Amino acid sequence: MAIILILSKLSQSHKQKMLHLPYFHIAAFILYFGIFIPRTHAESPQWPSFLGAGKSFIEPDSIPVKWGLNRNKAWEQQLPGHGQSSPVIYDNDIFVTAISGDMKNSNHVLSLDLMDGSTNWEFIQETSNKAKNSVYISRAAPTPAVDKNGVYAFFESGDLMAISFSGEELWRRCLTDVYGPIENEFGIASSLAQYEEQLFVLIDNSAKSYLLAVSKQDGRTLWCSERQSRISWSSPAIVNLDNKNQVICSSAGSIDSYDPENGSLLWSYEKVSGNTVTTPVDYGVNSIFIGASVGRDGKNATEAQKSNMVLTAELTNGSWTPKKIWCPEKATSSFGSPIHAAGYVYWVNRAGVVFCHDFQTGKQCYSERLSSSCWATPFQIGDRIYFFGKNGVTDVIKTGPKFITLSTNELWGSEDDTLDSKLIASETDKERKASATLFAGRIQYGITAVTGSLVIRTGDKLFCIRRPSSKITPKN
Repeated sequence: MAIILILSKLSQSHKQKMLHLPYFHIAAFILYFGIFIPRTHAESPQWPSFLGAGKSFIEPDSIPVKWGLNRNKAWEQQLPGHGQSSPVIYDNDIFVTAISGDMKNSNHVLSLDLMDGSTNWEFIQETSNKAKNSVYISRAAPTPAVDKNGVYAFFESGDLMAISFSGEELWRRCLTDVYGPIENEFGIASSLAQYEEQLFVLIDNSAKSYLLAVSKQDGRTLWCSERQSRISWSSPAIVNLDNKNQVICSSAGSIDSYDPENGSLLWSYEKVSGNTVTTPVDYGVNSIFIGASVGRDGKNATEAQKSNMVLTAELTNGSWTPKKIWCPEKATSSFGSPIHAAGYVYWVNRAGVVFCHDFQTGKQCYSERLSSSCWATPFQIGDRIYFFGKNGVTDVIKTGPKFITLSTNELWGSEDDTLDSKLIASETDKERKASATLFAGRIQYGITAVTGSLVIRTGDKLFCIRRPSSKITPKN
């Protein structure tokens, strides 16, 4: 097939010359192009960053549409302590983080085998800045990143580290040693972003706020851009707008774009409110989808409603200009980021209502209620979208302008509802204790996927969804 496609692109005269070449020359020609023509899909399975940035191709038909307590569940694995980060995958190894101890005494980085969930190794480090372990404060929320050289992990204590594929420390530093304490009532949740040989860490808090670029090789600071102090839990993202890769930060009152090479500010959009959690994702459509939500006191309701939008930026005469394309009338977000799929944009609000809009026109196609609220960003593959409900029920719907439910899937039973009961009991404030159940218990926090496997993370467990007939590519 390769030689047929190549010959079809040659002129008639070149085809005739090819047919008169000695056999071994033609064979060498085929071998050369068979080896050196770029392959369509990555050879090894990868989901290397938060929300799948840089992921390898996933065969749509290989991911189950239906599962249950005793159906298409390949394995489940208990994790140490607790964590809210999403797992990442590189070459059939899963990497995940967690914290443990009453004062978040230890940071954990684990490597597990994708085939059976067994632990390859566990790296444990004493945290640099201890803090009370509470259901109200983030617990190992930042998602790590992984590449061919190792896994990179960041914790709310300020600890940033690189670990080899054999579980050995490559380098480690604590950001608070250089940039001061991190002050945020509900902790830090910003995940790592990566671009070439750089890692990006966003620290937005009531103390010093900044966007930091560090070297993957040794952890040294490459640049640091100071930001106005603010409270936020969103993550930076690498997005290509107008043919330029940019580090985009959507965070508490502004959307800011930085040059990944030197940290210079390219543009800012400040007509926004309530954008404290969701992260922009590059869907290759020269636009980003901004999610915002109304605060607990409801004071920013009008501004937050208008802050859910489709946004782009253009370079004209050497200057960047952000531009709002359209804004949905009713859609808002909660914890999960808006997604683009097959020409439509989807938001999920705090109550679990999904809003579908036409990407080109902004027209609302529908608003429908899911089985429960979602704390994880939805996952789209093929002609379907997976909405991971907070309490373990996942709705799978069909992409397109009509709301069509394909399946509703339960991951665990009611016996897990007592998780975090000790932490709830330890709360001394009556108001916090009364509402602790909102944040406690087993929650679907994040997912990762490669061909044949869907991995779901809760605070204390990993679950792998896979058809019994699915095969895992052997490790290199």
